[in-house]
Amino acid sequence: MVVASPRGPLPLATLGMRRTSDLVYGLSSIDNRGRVVDSKVMRQLDWPPGLPLAFSHADGRLTVTPDTSPGAGRLRVTTQGHLRIPAPLRHLCALVAGDRVLLAADTARSLVTVFPPATLDRLLSGGESE
Repeated sequence: MVVASPRGPLPLATLGMRRTSDLVYGLSSIDNRGRVVDSKVMRQLDWPPGLPLAFSHADGRLTVTPDTSPGAGRLRVTTQGHLRIPAPLRHLCALVAGDRVLLAADTARSLVTVFPPATLDRLLSGGESE
């Protein structure tokens, strides 16, 4: 025989914070030639192979945008749809083959930010500066 409980309904769980942006995230390992790719990130950005790219570095992270300057450089989306991080920038960020990086694509601004492991460690530990 089952006896009904005199208690009322169980309380509802409190919901966590809701997302306030449309950023798309991905993880990728860097290969020995500096290439990184996350198919979801690249699909959302809709960057075609051969698109000229501009890289910038600030606060331990890399920002990649389409390069619209006249005579854009040799840095481009590869024919396979990969981003290739130039060696000087990999050295600056202490990135080596096999490191996994967080890619955060902002499709509204047509850019992707690359977060190296050391930068993620600093951000997640509450560190403010490099």
